[in-house]
Formats: sequence, C-alpha cells, structure tokens
Amino acid sequence: MDMKRFDRSQELKKDRHRSTVIWAAISCIIAGPAILSVGHDYGNLFVSVSGIAVLLGGGGVFLLGPSFLRRRRQATQANVKAWRATLRSILVTGVFGCALATIGMLSYGFEYADSTFVRLGVLAMWLGVTFFIPTVFIPRPKLTYPDAVRLSLSNLTDARSLGLEWPDDETGLWVGIYDLNRVSSLDTRFLIANTPDDHRIFLAVSAWKKDGDHDELKNLLRAAGDQYLEEFEHGRKDEWHTIFASTRSENVMRHIFENYQFYYGSFCYYPFIVARGELDVWMDSLRRLLSRGMKGVARDMIENSFCVMITGWDHGLEMFTNKISEESVLKIARELASENSLPLINLGDEIKG
Repeated sequence: MDMKRFDRSQELKKDRHRSTVIWAAISCIIAGPAILSVGHDYGNLFVSVSGIAVLLGGGGVFLLGPSFLRRRRQATQANVKAWRATLRSILVTGVFGCALATIGMLSYGFEYADSTFVRLGVLAMWLGVTFFIPTVFIPRPKLTYPDAVRLSLSNLTDARSLGLEWPDDETGLWVGIYDLNRVSSLDTRFLIANTPDDHRIFLAVSAWKKDGDHDELKNLLRAAGDQYLEEFEHGRKDEWHTIFASTRSENVMRHIFENYQFYYGSFCYYPFIVARGELDVWMDSLRRLLSRGMKGVARDMIENSFCVMITGWDHGLEMFTNKISEESVLKIARELASENSLPLINLGDEIKG
C-alpha cells in the first residue's frame, strides 16, 4: 500500500510567507522613526504617535510575536503546562516590544529635547522590566522529540517550487528522511543503502580554511584509494576550503556526517550524487548544489544519476530521484528504523499541507 504523500510545495510557500513577514517587519522598523521625525517637523502629535505605533506594533510585535507564539504541531513534550508556556511567550514578546519602544522614544526625546517622549520612553522601559520579572520564575519550555525515523514522500513535481523543471508525465520522488537524535548514523546508512554496487558517491564538503581542516577526511579518502580535488574560495570575510571527492567508503561518509555537522547544519549545503562516471564529470553539478542547495537541483542531474541527495537541514537528508521506487525507499527506511529499534513515522500522516 502506498504511503500518503507530503505536499512539499505547500511547505515552501509557508517559508516564503515567513520571509514576507520578516521583510514587512523590517520595513516598519525603518518607517516608524521616519514617520516620527515628520510628525516632529510639522508639529503634528498624531503623526508622531503613529510613528511609534508603526515602530512598536509593526516592527516589534509583528516580527517577534510569531516566533514566540507559534505552536509546534509535531509530537513534542514540554516540562511546563501549556498555559504557562503561552504566558511566558506573551511576556517575552512584551519585553522585546517595550525595548524597541524605549529605544525609539528615548532616541527621539533626546534628539529633539522633548521631555514628553523621554518620559514615555522611561515608562516603556519600566513596563518592559515589569514584563521581564515574571519570566524569571516561569521555566522555559524544553521540547523533546520522540526518537523516531521520520519519512516524507513527495512527487518530483512538488520541486517545481524550487525551480526544478519536471514534467507531469514523468515519475519521480522527492524523499526526506530525518531523525533529530541520530542524524549522523541515519544519513550515513541511508546514503550507502541507496548506492548500487556499480555506482559511486560524488560529494562536496566545504569548511573554513584553517590548518589541518580536512586532513582526516583526506587521509580516509587516500586510504580507500579514492580520488579527490581541492578548491579554495574567498568569501566576504572568510576563505573556504572545499573537498570534491568520489567514494564508496562508509567510513568516509560517517566521518563527514559526524564531524562536519556544524557546517552543513548552519552554513553549507553538502551535496551527494550517486552515479557512474568520473569526478570531473560531476564537478559543475556539485558546485551548483553546494552554492544553491535544493534550489540547485536540475532535471539533467536527476536523469543522469541514480539519485541526488543534499543536506538541506542538520537533521536528515533530502533525496531527488527518478530511478528509486517508493517500495525500495520504504524498505530501506523500515530497515534503518528496525536496526535502531525505532518507529517509522510518515510525515504525510502527521502534517497537513
């Protein structure tokens, strides 16, 4: 029986909405002081107060409120009661809002020698302190995720939202597999399990350039008799050192997932292309994926490889393929869950688009 598919295009739309909210909030933070200054220049108290409202309401609560008040739908457990968590979220949001209002009104009051706004700024400061004190006595919720292998199965057509040009009449899967507690071993096993005997794993691993940064990885590649190339790239502030390699070694893969999580969880997308051929054939594709992440996945990459995987997150892998069947993905996922005595959870059943 087929598993319920997870609509990934809807998930990405939510991310775009979140970006819109953030940009709108930043615009309010910029516009608020400007409106406040116009009100002062024309002696219009209403316009001045409107500027404060835009700064505080639009810029503060609008930006910070959703982050603190958002409810997680995943199955989690908190060490505090629900009403206490909600109260703490409201108080913390109030603290940030008052801090923003204090900065705006005090800056305006001192700039234009307006004692009224200075007093209002001090009042907002004390109001923020009043909000802050109770948060000391309300424990912060600690969310723990049940240990499980989570799987999402989507059609490749969902990846059109990433820019992938995939026709309706061709089949393909976009697979996500996650475990927040055992990510390195899960990633290693899933990648190796989806590598046929006559294929290799072409990869790119990037990190800040420093002495001995990739020494252990290069030693493992040499020990396995694997080919690798090095590139150096200057960023805005740092120089990056990237290893491009071709391997079938489980030790190499385990080393990457265990020792580079800081990078692929925060700064980089690490691509893995399972395919035949030589490293130089896949260099351009690896560079594209390294710089653009999932948005760099292209139709020709999928058609010319067995599968394309990428660390879009620090807790699992994303896979794009038109060669691997749903039955094969489920078989591997069930084996990984069984090896670790974990349940297998289909995100299509847990999350509504």
